[in-house]
Amino acid sequence: MSGKPVAPHPLVAVPSAAKPQAALRPAVPLPLGLVAPGGARPGQPAPTADELLGRAVEQWQRGARAEAESTAAKALGIKGRAKPADRARILTTLAERLYFADDFVEAAEAAGLALKLDKGATHTRLIRAAALRGWGPLEEAEREARAAVKAAPTALEATDGLVAVLLDQGRPEDAEAAVRALLARAPRASGAHALLARLLRRRGRYDEAAAALQAALACPDAQRARLEWVLGTVLHDAGRHDEAAAAYRRSIALAPKIGDGWAALVNTLQAAGRHDEAAETVRQARAAVPGYEKRFLDLLWPSEPVAIPDAPVDGRRVILVNGFGHYPSIPLGIPLIKGYVTEKGEGYRVTCMDVNAGRFDSLYKALRDGVLHPSFTDREDFVAAATLFRDGGPEFHQPEAYDRHLERFIKFFSLFLDNGLGHTRRADGGGAPLPWWVIRDAERIVAERPGVVGISVTYTDQIPYSVLLARAIRRIDPTVRIVFGGGFFKAIDMEGFLAEAFVDYVVLNAGEAAFLALLEALNAGTADLPAIPGLAFRDPADGRFHISKDGFPVDYNTQPFADFRDFDPKAYFVPDPVYPVLSSRGCYWRRCTFCNHFASYAGTYKTQAIDRVVAEMKHLQETLGAKLFTFVDEMISAKRFWKISTEILAQGLDVHYYALAKPTRDFTPDILEKMHEAGCRAVYWGLESGSERVLALMDKGNDAEGSEIVLRRSSEAGIRNHCFMIIGFPTETRDDLRDTLAFMHRNSAYVDQILAGHFVLEPGTPIHDRPQEFGMRKVYYRRSLCGGFLVGFEPDGWIDQPTAARYAEILRDHFFDLFSPRGRYFGTPREHIVAVYAEEPKGAPRPGKRLPSVAELERMLDDPRQVPQVKTFDLQPVW
Repeated sequence: MSGKPVAPHPLVAVPSAAKPQAALRPAVPLPLGLVAPGGARPGQPAPTADELLGRAVEQWQRGARAEAESTAAKALGIKGRAKPADRARILTTLAERLYFADDFVEAAEAAGLALKLDKGATHTRLIRAAALRGWGPLEEAEREARAAVKAAPTALEATDGLVAVLLDQGRPEDAEAAVRALLARAPRASGAHALLARLLRRRGRYDEAAAALQAALACPDAQRARLEWVLGTVLHDAGRHDEAAAAYRRSIALAPKIGDGWAALVNTLQAAGRHDEAAETVRQARAAVPGYEKRFLDLLWPSEPVAIPDAPVDGRRVILVNGFGHYPSIPLGIPLIKGYVTEKGEGYRVTCMDVNAGRFDSLYKALRDGVLHPSFTDREDFVAAATLFRDGGPEFHQPEAYDRHLERFIKFFSLFLDNGLGHTRRADGGGAPLPWWVIRDAERIVAERPGVVGISVTYTDQIPYSVLLARAIRRIDPTVRIVFGGGFFKAIDMEGFLAEAFVDYVVLNAGEAAFLALLEALNAGTADLPAIPGLAFRDPADGRFHISKDGFPVDYNTQPFADFRDFDPKAYFVPDPVYPVLSSRGCYWRRCTFCNHFASYAGTYKTQAIDRVVAEMKHLQETLGAKLFTFVDEMISAKRFWKISTEILAQGLDVHYYALAKPTRDFTPDILEKMHEAGCRAVYWGLESGSERVLALMDKGNDAEGSEIVLRRSSEAGIRNHCFMIIGFPTETRDDLRDTLAFMHRNSAYVDQILAGHFVLEPGTPIHDRPQEFGMRKVYYRRSLCGGFLVGFEPDGWIDQPTAARYAEILRDHFFDLFSPRGRYFGTPREHIVAVYAEEPKGAPRPGKRLPSVAELERMLDDPRQVPQVKTFDLQPVW
């Protein structure tokens, strides 16, 4: 996975208290003797209350609870021996701060101690309930939330917290009952009606949600500007755009300088096909709201709503969707399912839709044709770069020209990606209406009248868009069955997601056979869905969950070929399309201590026969003219590469490809020469570190000396070496990092690019399961959909996360990015790697690299003043 993980969209995520502005990660302890607890350095001003509370959190987390309470007491102005009520206040404050530091376990503990002193403290109980919910024990969280409701039956915050827990448990009916009980107790509270509206909107019951908001507006305590905005959002999501626009205009009239109202109105007008009016509204918003253009970037182009035919859905018509959220590359999952269903099923018409590529393709065409608003002063530069990458040309193979075009392309692409992710995340969290372009995607899909829509999610960043698309499809036509699948989904904490109104089924693990079995069962009207391995769903009749952790048995040697015929190659911004090939599923090693990718295939490793793998490449070449490929296996062993290469040569295929592997000594000169002869032009090596000690902790099966040998051999064979690196691996010291930098210097002649990032802790990895063995003093456990959240941690005496992130950024900008002669962005469109290298003859000279010495790099790491500035993008939107 990549990208920032996203939570399963709760109605509320925190207690009612405002979240502190300052970051509350525990600070590094000050040296003993320099600062007395709660005191200040000589000659320095006394610490603020916020600083004292930050120190108290750190003290609590390292086990000095009495000291933490004493420091927190000073921050709160409590002097002398604390009375029980004062101590409860101190503990509650600590619990709140610990909660906002994402330390849910300790927050629950502190709140529990406070409740022993003051059982009637509703706010404390809500903090404990929220902390338990964040950590994972939902039944205990529910007990605390219900106790809070009992203690404060008319308090909105108490019911709000209970609703969040019930939704995480997959009990939306009970959540609605809790809100309606609140309304019975507080019928004139606008917040209670608004809470019901939010819940009903989430359940897709838009008319009822609008009625609840009308009731909220009639209450004496109604905040009309905000409630009119929420009403407009509900009406917009319901497809009632004229009414939504009217509500937004009422909200703007009450609060004309709030940008959210203007942005929502623009979005609704665009969704309704009123493009000129939407563009004019943007101009009005920029005039009315200071700084509007800095917060909102309304990317609009003429787009009419899609008419939905008046015809029933066809149960044998299937549309498979790859969702928005990453750099466009031809996906493999949905073409595999299409190929399987088409060949193994009977009478199915399956279409693949890559809406991710479609989003960027539409933006490019709108800029090219001059119909995108806003425009940009350097629009022509982006259009020229994107056109070169789509159509090819001499400059694609000229390093300096390529670097110039790529920088311009990445500048705009990053803007478009961030803009889209921002829209979908805000809408998924309930803080914005459905983006108009998501609605348009849903209209196009439903207009095809499919009985089933399958949505594939590989990356965490795809979750918000995929959820919104499913909501829109469900609203437009509730008879369409919606099935989720893809590598993101694992049988972990799924209940809340399965209970959503827009989710019918989730396919786990390899999906081809399970998806076909589901289609057959739905069309036959049978009731044996629980018997399908790899299927997860909530039975609407009794609310029971069926979550199969098993994979559906598939004979990969008779697996039908993936069907890529639905994709437009030009939409991927590479002159020749690069098609993905999968020769094995899972990982043959399954021991790397930082990795959980093997879990996508139920922890198994399955291979396809070599002749079948190469036969698929030959089939794609004969049917689509494919010349370039990427093997998307987790990694391929040296022995298997030899066999694949031998078969490619035996079949007489003229192809080029890149793949992933780890630099183990069994990559002999003969194997690497054979790989190059068979078309291998680049390998992404899982090097990770140049320190022998760190590599041993990673348990990767490669060592620094052997990696050095393999990189040299590979380079001599004509294969380009791209290396993955991890900065700040558990227990890594500056000496270890120095070993890595020295390793890269020694081998700079053999390395063509480095992709580096700081270490992140993921659920399901051996480090996560055994943190103490890897020098972690503390782990911040967190419950999330399918374990999708990264996990926070504190090191015990080694490089911490913020420092590792800073080191990674400095080294990336001033060392690692200098290894490629085509500039720092080469490889961001990863398919460009093989497209460029395919045209280079063996033995082509590698330009020399001017790299800073290890000593220079260490000075940069030690002193920010030694770090040269790197040029940043300067986007200039203009009308």
